[in-house]
Amino acid sequence: MRIGKYWIRGEFSDPNNNQLRFSCWGVSDICEEDALRDARERADKILRKIRGEPQNIDTYKADIIEEVVEKISARTIVTRNRYGARVLNTQELTIIDVDTFPPGIPQDPIVRFFKKLFGKKDPAPIPLKQVTLAHIESVLEKEHFDARIYETAAGFRIILNTRELSPSSREFRMISSRLRADRRYTELCVRQHCFRARLSPKPYRMKITTCRYAWPQTEEIYRENRGWVENYELRSRDFSVCKLVKTYGNDFSVHPLIRFHDAQTVSGKKLA
Repeated sequence: MRIGKYWIRGEFSDPNNNQLRFSCWGVSDICEEDALRDARERADKILRKIRGEPQNIDTYKADIIEEVVEKISARTIVTRNRYGARVLNTQELTIIDVDTFPPGIPQDPIVRFFKKLFGKKDPAPIPLKQVTLAHIESVLEKEHFDARIYETAAGFRIILNTRELSPSSREFRMISSRLRADRRYTELCVRQHCFRARLSPKPYRMKITTCRYAWPQTEEIYRENRGWVENYELRSRDFSVCKLVKTYGNDFSVHPLIRFHDAQTVSGKKLA
């Protein structure tokens, strides 16, 4: 994971081609000077790639340029994202988001007409969330995972107790595909080398003014945003991010990260 306290954006050019100019971010938990050193190292890798030199693509990690709210461990960090919500970034447990499946293709109106004409009624449609949950359960039963399924406002969150599963692994892509996980979410996990889970509600679902919480911020902008953050956190207490629906396999509710996640997201209140 490329997450840190200090971020510096460096401007660079190719010594062999002054017209080739680019910028890249450097990150550090130590100081800005160390972040600049990191930026130089990344710039060097970019130049080698441009020149066609061999690169190890497995070492690439996308930046997560967000404010660090809490560092639980080297493998688990809470950040505040671009719209102000707190997000769990972890390599300890596998987290997969699955949005509610979209509705199927509507039945032909002519077929409906003749069914009504001859007294054949369509069965009541099954709620889409129920269809989605049934699919998730069928996959988990076949895979024999230790898992926890949570309902969210837009679908479901699955947490798997698979510590050895890398976010950039082929196995993770396969599991995500079988579960029909959101493709953008899967690609972010792969590129950022971690699993992400929102810990606090989306502002628009709480009907409060949104905030563009870009990072890093100047001290002046940071002070201006403090009022919004305080109001957001206060309003968040009236909502839940998810609720536990079902568990599979061995119980791992005592896992420290599960306890932390559930304390932050599950309260029995309206999902947002």
